[in-house]
Amino acid sequence: MNNSGTSTEKSGITAEAIRGVWSDADSHNYCGEIPKPESIRDLVRKYTEIAFPQLANRSGLSNLGSKDPAAPCDLEQRLSRLHSQLVALNCWALAQPDRAHGRLESIAAESRAAVLADRIIAGIPATIRVLQSDINAAMNGDPACRSREEVLICYPGFRAILVHRLAHQMYLLESPLAARVLAEWVHGETGIDIHPGATIGNNFFIDHGTGVVIGETCVVGNRVRVYQGVTLGAVNFPRLPTGELVRDTRRHPTIGDDVVIYANASVLGGETVIGDRCLIGSSVWLTESVAADTRVVMEKPRLRVRAKNADGTADYQI
Repeated sequence: MNNSGTSTEKSGITAEAIRGVWSDADSHNYCGEIPKPESIRDLVRKYTEIAFPQLANRSGLSNLGSKDPAAPCDLEQRLSRLHSQLVALNCWALAQPDRAHGRLESIAAESRAAVLADRIIAGIPATIRVLQSDINAAMNGDPACRSREEVLICYPGFRAILVHRLAHQMYLLESPLAARVLAEWVHGETGIDIHPGATIGNNFFIDHGTGVVIGETCVVGNRVRVYQGVTLGAVNFPRLPTGELVRDTRRHPTIGDDVVIYANASVLGGETVIGDRCLIGSSVWLTESVAADTRVVMEKPRLRVRAKNADGTADYQI
């Protein structure tokens, strides 16, 4: 039996229903060509090789300092290509709907994206100095680290903070979607989730890193070290009488200078301030401020150890 007519009819009914849902949900805005992960990866690679030329290929490395326009991989050409990619990403992002700023027409988005790219390129020398301090923090904070190149190549925490330094600039320049695209790309690469709005000081070190979460309004001081599983998050989300979330308020904690936060600790809330030189132990749940030079640790748990069975096998039942 041929049911093609019936199938076609059902498909037509379903298509109309989908169009109705699109209309009701205001889902008809066209996003344009969404940036592909490989294009984000290439942008980050270009930025990283400009900041740390020892990571560039050999032919590029030998010419990075050259001002000769004929040099195949000179620094000026690398900056020009990075500029083009920054313009493309931010032009796309600025043309998307935004609850706070609306959306820009393509000509206005391209013009603003070009200015934004100019500012990011101009800020690279200062950013390199900050990233150098982050490498120093890794060298000084991890006794297993044997070289600066090991940090550059192997440490997911450094990769996450490098991309965050770039994304945070985009966030401050009011291109939040482009910033978020970068942040979520490196989140997928490293398992470290740093919102591009978070403000993070110099000499920052994430050890191991998997599962670290740092929220949008978090402020982190200088020379801070955090370990895997740490959450610097919100304790709750206040709502208006209409039920809508209250936005653009401080929701995440402030961390002072020279603080160490050990694995799986959660520090939550916009009014929570951790003073300078504090130590926050593993698995601590903290929703209130702590004065400087304070040590906060969980009470030592009671362990139950059972001997082997009579036949010599281990008994792990608790």
